[in-house]
Amino acid sequence: MVSLAFCAPCVIPASIIYIRHRSRTPEGQRFPLWLYVIALLVCAWLALWVGFEQGSWFAFEKPAGSFGWLFGAFLAGPLTALFAVSLAAWSMTFSPREMKRIVPVALVLGLAGGAYHFRYEFFGQWLIKDLDGLLMYQLQSADVDALQRYAPMTEAQLRDLPILKDVCLDSELTSDQAIIARDPRPKVGMLPTRSIKFRVVPPSTLDDVIKVIAAKRVQLGIPKTFESGFGKAQSYCH
Repeated sequence: MVSLAFCAPCVIPASIIYIRHRSRTPEGQRFPLWLYVIALLVCAWLALWVGFEQGSWFAFEKPAGSFGWLFGAFLAGPLTALFAVSLAAWSMTFSPREMKRIVPVALVLGLAGGAYHFRYEFFGQWLIKDLDGLLMYQLQSADVDALQRYAPMTEAQLRDLPILKDVCLDSELTSDQAIIARDPRPKVGMLPTRSIKFRVVPPSTLDDVIKVIAAKRVQLGIPKTFESGFGKAQSYCH
């Protein structure tokens, strides 16, 4: 119920669109109001959480840092819900397609959105169990001295997280693929890499780990020029 409160602005375009639909459409051909309301509630809730998740993830990499969830909750989430509801409302009332074709499409899109939001809940444990759940977080930078300084600091922070266990920093400095330039278009090359390996403590998921590590990265002041990523580790630290 609290999450739906953030969708309150969606009532305005939804109401306007349906009122116009009623004024232009004969009574026997109008889209059922009860189905219209239910479909938009589901659409708003799913879009809110997708916007919240992506907005928070984006803000975690910005100066907002660990307060990135505020950006997701009060801006990205509601705006995504507003756009999604407006589009869905128009599709159900003014689309030239037959109404009976729109409802199945809306249900499929709703299920797809739900599957996206809960992807880690459904598939995260399968990912964690694979290879005995050994994962790794890679820090990459052309500045080797800075990389050697920040990698141990990051490992120390991750050791204190209750959602992780068996945290260790691989002693070897490797060279792996990474994005070495972004303008005018992304360019892939090789960068010096330090790998921190770990296992996730259930019921936490990889999604939880990603968000927490993003916040830790901001706290440590790791430069934005550093590339990072997650992957499956084939062996423990050596």
